[in-house]
Amino acid sequence: MTVSTTRRNFLKTAAVSSAALGGMGLMAGAQAAPLALPKKWDMTADLVVGGSGIAGMSAAVTAIDLGAKVVVLEKNKNYGGAARINGGIIALRDDSPEDLYKLLTNPKSNEYRKNDPALVRKYSKMRFPTRKWLEDHGVKFLNTSTKAGQYDSQHHEAYLHIYSEGMDPEIGAIHPQRTGGYRTGRGIMMPFKDYFEGKGGKILLEHKLTDVYRNAKGRVIGARVQTPKGVINIRARKGVVLAGGSWKANKEFARKADY
Repeated sequence: MTVSTTRRNFLKTAAVSSAALGGMGLMAGAQAAPLALPKKWDMTADLVVGGSGIAGMSAAVTAIDLGAKVVVLEKNKNYGGAARINGGIIALRDDSPEDLYKLLTNPKSNEYRKNDPALVRKYSKMRFPTRKWLEDHGVKFLNTSTKAGQYDSQHHEAYLHIYSEGMDPEIGAIHPQRTGGYRTGRGIMMPFKDYFEGKGGKILLEHKLTDVYRNAKGRVIGARVQTPKGVINIRARKGVVLAGGSWKANKEFARKADY
């Protein structure tokens, strides 16, 4: 996070972004009528987050640090999304920001040539603050890393390995390490969960965000949620973050990224 981020700025941005994201859902069926507002709200939060994976929980943790009341919705029975079961390797390269930017925007690289220059610039500048932010929120790293070229000639980053102390009771052992512990995305997702809930955040499992509510000006003001016991409506004072799927669900993007 940048030092200029404040509670007011974050929540204002969340509100604007949620309206834009909600609009994206209408583009495929532009004739869809706005969802009628509920007669009552079953719950109220500053921010509602759809999805408990790495994107959703990063937004949720950031918001709760800034004093927001946050509710995270997860449609599945288990928390953490795909991030919880990933390989536990994170690309936090040691190069200078400029060298990293040049590498990741190399027009001769099949892997990197389609990268968004603006996003690469941001990533290049933020990787060290990001590591500190992760560590400040309970994430630990192993004393091992994947060195340049270990997997294939186009991977030049030095990947850090994420540490998880215990075996996941729901999914078992993933990548046990000779030095002790495990290398897995659980090492990010469970510290995030503990931190978030420790500050009063709520994570609701088997709660699927199915639609958003808008006021007369088109601003997103709440979420319609399917639960095992029926539909509930959650008021979102400042916005709704949609983080319920990875890039793999975006067919257009996947086609562009098909090397």
